[in-house]
Amino acid sequence: MLFRSYSYQGNKKLPPQLIEAIKPNYKTGPWIAGGCARCLWQDEPINDVDIWIANNHQLLELTQRFNDVLGISVTFSTDNALTFDYYNNDQKWKLQIIIRNRFLSLEQVFSNFDFTVCQIATDGQGKFYMSEQVADDLHTRRLRATKFNKDGFLERWAKYTIYGFDMPKEELKEYLSSEELTWSLGDGRSLY
Repeated sequence: MLFRSYSYQGNKKLPPQLIEAIKPNYKTGPWIAGGCARCLWQDEPINDVDIWIANNHQLLELTQRFNDVLGISVTFSTDNALTFDYYNNDQKWKLQIIIRNRFLSLEQVFSNFDFTVCQIATDGQGKFYMSEQVADDLHTRRLRATKFNKDGFLERWAKYTIYGFDMPKEELKEYLSSEELTWSLGDGRSLY
């Protein structure tokens, strides 16, 4: 995937303390990518800040800087992520270091996402990294699947539809007709 750098001078930026603690680097990681970057690009509310890492050394450095710079430690842990809660000017920031995998490049991080509109990264201060296709899909609010996740497709499609993205009916029909598709009830059970 070829991606390029875009500058955006919107009003939304991450607090400087977060940038100091994360120290994002688009070449070597850690990377701020996915929903947070999309929300910054589109001036929308941020749910959480997902941080993708290249190695265990970055993980250790991040957790140490979160403690030293932000005064926070892990509030919740799963096999997928370490979650930290940071409060700044009466705003709560949910920070998640994704630990289920390590990534050697931003391209590898992007290959982990199921929709093009998630394949965006940022330095948190106005610089963004994405392909031209992603920029176009964000502009037109087009939902384009990059891979099919049978266990989470319906929930993710519904989530992005609520966010105002639209998948062409023929493409959606193809995914909905998959015999592998499951609808999770959120407690480990599925309808199929």
